[in-house]
Order: sequence, then structure tokens, then C-alpha cells
Amino acid sequence: MAAIEAGIYHDLGSGSNVDICVIKKGKVEYLRNYVSVNRKEYEKPEGYKFRKERVVVLEEYRHKVEILPAAQPM
Repeated sequence: MAAIEAGIYHDLGSGSNVDICVIKKGKVEYLRNYVSVNRKEYEKPEGYKFRKERVVVLEEYRHKVEILPAAQPM
């Protein structure tokens, strides 16, 4: 379990939570947030809202992305 937690903690896309899927004959059970190693200490219940006029864009980057056909995965 320590290896799984370490991998998830350092993966920015996982949200630092361990989710488990238990598969038994005729039954599948999903355990979301089974372990949360990086919980927020403080959280505003109604969320945060920012007025558009208070947000300043300092710089904008635009890149053209070309997607090339690739071999099909196995």
C-alpha cells in the first residue's frame, strides 16, 4: 500500500487520493477516497468566487498543436 500511496501522492492528476475497486464474483464495489493523504486543512463551504474585473491577465501564450496519426496501441 505504501508504494501505491507514494505514486498517487506524486501524481498531480490523482488529487492525492487512493481509490479502490473490489471485484468479487457477481459484485463490484468502488471505494472512493479510501485514503486521502493530502486533505485541505481549510475550505470555504460555499467555494470561492472572483469578480472578472479583479482578475488581470499578465501574459497569454498560444501554441499551435499538430496531432499526427500514430500506430494503434495493442
